[in-house]
Amino acid sequence: METGNNYQTITKALTIFDACTAGSTYIPRAKEGEKYGKTVSMLIKGKIRERKAGIDQYILNTFQSFINNKKEINIDVDNVIAAIKDKELLNNILVKPEKSEWVYGSTEFILREETDKTNLLHPQLIKLFTNAKEITMLMNDWTNNKNIYTFSLLGLLSIIQGTRIKKVTMSIWWKEEEYGVSWFKAVWNSVSEEMIKKYHEKEF
Repeated sequence: METGNNYQTITKALTIFDACTAGSTYIPRAKEGEKYGKTVSMLIKGKIRERKAGIDQYILNTFQSFINNKKEINIDVDNVIAAIKDKELLNNILVKPEKSEWVYGSTEFILREETDKTNLLHPQLIKLFTNAKEITMLMNDWTNNKNIYTFSLLGLLSIIQGTRIKKVTMSIWWKEEEYGVSWFKAVWNSVSEEMIKKYHEKEF
């Protein structure tokens, strides 16, 4: 009341961002035309002029408290993609999300260069949430379980090396008796020794 500011837009932006990074089964949908990516980007990058942006110290303190209390980054990839139509907001959470159908014997996606971070969380989230020590990501496409958000183990390593992250869980729901060997199991059987060596070299 003292400032006369309306916090509806910025609090909804933070609510959606929180739901996306907490693995929530319910992510509030933005109404048509509503875009919150710019607001979240400004807060993350700290590029805020309070008067010009209409953001006062209360919001900055709230965002800092939100950051400090995040102990784990949890992302249901398909749920986030389905809920977030604002590309700038989605790009603050995931790197180039795309799904592919698993065909037995296809291993090229796991052997991408370590610079390829497709379907992984945006590295800035680790820098943002300074007290987070764990990452959990669910990689299923719930409309067709044979489609998976595949990722590169080298890309994952390049994101977490040199950070405070101690544990990463990449979760995949798969019915082997119905669909056959999962993509990750097939790939792991062929490159596990190489991957273990590379992770050990980075003290994982």
